Amino acid sequence: GTALRLVLPLVVLAICGTLVEDVSNNWAVLYLGTEAGAPVGIAALALTVVLVSQFVGRLVGDPMTDRWGREAVARSGGLLIAAGMALAMLSAPYPVAFVGFALMGFGSATLVPAAFAAADRVPGLPAGTGIALLGWLMRIGFLVTSPAVGALSDVASLRVALLIPLAAGLLAAVLSHRAGRVGRAPTDGRG
Repeated sequence: GTALRLVLPLVVLAICGTLVEDVSNNWAVLYLGTEAGAPVGIAALALTVVLVSQFVGRLVGDPMTDRWGREAVARSGGLLIAAGMALAMLSAPYPVAFVGFALMGFGSATLVPAAFAAADRVPGLPAGTGIALLGWLMRIGFLVTSPAVGALSDVASLRVALLIPLAAGLLAAVLSHRAGRVGRAPTDGRG
């Protein structure tokens, strides 16, 4: 019903956030080593860069949300994911690609918490049900995103396949209004 229609965009928003980790886990090192020309030892730091920037984003996520609101922070996060992926894809020197991956990690940091906070406020669902639905359904992203990147890289190239996280960032920016508007005003609450 209506509650499920409110939860599904939040699931997609959460998948957009988890996709960054999934792509980083499975493709970032390969991308930096084969497409961006990074030495193997340096390319291996790609996941670390994403996770450290994501950690920093989580530390400052609540204060940012308190100051600017969940909607604005989630929208900015989606745009940072897209900008970071564009920078990583288009950069010739691999150090610039690391900056792109750092932007992606920071941008993704608040998307899943924002989606969970909004899911807990979905009207018509008992307490905790929205969170449970979101947690279960967002796992679909892990089953789909990395194979999609692999399939597209087989058809085109890994550089082209990284349009998937870029598109996810843009989609997250578009969907972010749901994270702030489900249940109460977009600037209320913590993320």
